[in-house]
Amino acid sequence: MKTQRRERLQKEKRNRVLVRLVIVLLAAALVVAVGWNVYRQIAGKVTGMMIGVEHVQEGCLEDRVRAEAVVIHQETLIPSPGRGRLENLVLEGERVRKGSRVGNFYLQNGQSTTISAPISGVVSYRPDGLEEMLAQLDIEHPRSVVFSYQSAVSEEQELSYQSGQPLLKMVNNLTPTVLVVRFPHHVLGEPLQVGQVIEEVIWDKSRLGRGKVAGLQSKDEQVVASLVLDSFCAELINQRRLEVDLIKKRYYGGLVPSQAIIEKDGHTGVFCLRQEKVFFKPAEVVVTRDEWAVVKGLDKGEYVVTTPELVHEGMVLDR
Repeated sequence: MKTQRRERLQKEKRNRVLVRLVIVLLAAALVVAVGWNVYRQIAGKVTGMMIGVEHVQEGCLEDRVRAEAVVIHQETLIPSPGRGRLENLVLEGERVRKGSRVGNFYLQNGQSTTISAPISGVVSYRPDGLEEMLAQLDIEHPRSVVFSYQSAVSEEQELSYQSGQPLLKMVNNLTPTVLVVRFPHHVLGEPLQVGQVIEEVIWDKSRLGRGKVAGLQSKDEQVVASLVLDSFCAELINQRRLEVDLIKKRYYGGLVPSQAIIEKDGHTGVFCLRQEKVFFKPAEVVVTRDEWAVVKGLDKGEYVVTTPELVHEGMVLDR
């Protein structure tokens, strides 16, 4: 009897230990499951916060070069007929016809003479001493020496003149403005060609129009080119040296961050979002410049993932 009772007690004890072990294991499994679920939710939230998304916008990228420039016009000087003073009858920048009276010159002996325009054009009272030198420049063979020329323009109009000293100049407004530009060879990208059209020339905030390359010289890591602009630029009649931006080419299309572009299964494209679900969409890359790319094949306003390394096809974002 005692033996049976002892065996029954031992069996009950083993059962209690087994039940406790099962309870502990179930509790541990529950803790692991809850922890894993919490981890997945937190990880999903963190990953969602790390995932970058941008919408596709229409725009353009430019091949832009900053260059020094020398301004050249067809300029005709009017010299002083003797020692004396000028009474100007037309304003700076005013257009006059050939033969028009532009001023009276009073000689020291008291006599006066009429100053007439030798050509039709725009009046400038600021000759700089470079007119004759630049008139000899062959724009088909531009030279960097023009950037060493020093102008002698006065900030104020002279009150008296010596014989032969330039009084004013007439700038021919019927011929287009020419710019001789210089910039480092390494910023050019593809080399310029004679006859190539620069899409736009910009000075300060002024858009000067297009320019056609009439001549080129490449020497000592510098490119010197002469550009014939579309038209006469009146705002440059009293400018000789300046800095301009040359827009060589513009590329139009959808703009996306370049980091969004990936290769997948031999195709170039981006990860897009539709109802928070990630999918791959092929796209043609037109050009990449720094942090942006122009692409074709994407719709305006479409959302693209800018951190493609954090997502995969079919992933649903918890944002």
